Amino acid sequence: MIGIPVEWGLIYRHEKLSFGIAASQPVNLSQRKLHPGIPAIFRVTTTFELTAGTGLALDVVREEGWGLSCRPMVFYQPTPALRLTSGLIADKGALFLGIRYARSSVGYHLFFDRHPYLGWTGAFGIDYHKKREGGR
Repeated sequence: MIGIPVEWGLIYRHEKLSFGIAASQPVNLSQRKLHPGIPAIFRVTTTFELTAGTGLALDVVREEGWGLSCRPMVFYQPTPALRLTSGLIADKGALFLGIRYARSSVGYHLFFDRHPYLGWTGAFGIDYHKKREGGR
């Protein structure tokens, strides 16, 4: 099987606070359909901007077949295009690091996490955000 996870989500922003929900399901590219044998992932995120360019966030993640996972994190955004994130996957005791670079409405992500048994692992993602009129 050749597959990639596909994630859909919505984000609501109000001043310094944002809320997001997302669902992810791997897609089997060789058969061009969802892969039912790999669990779906559901995510709820809240973010609070402390100062311009810094903030705190909390991801609550539910993967089918597993319990809830809390992921507290901090972020630093030195420019509108660049965002650095670091946090903890609490139930696994794993650290993670992320970097996002955005151009226009497209963002490119690199993520790395340090799992107690697997060591350092990485992932790459692309996202699209429709910009609101007069907004971010």
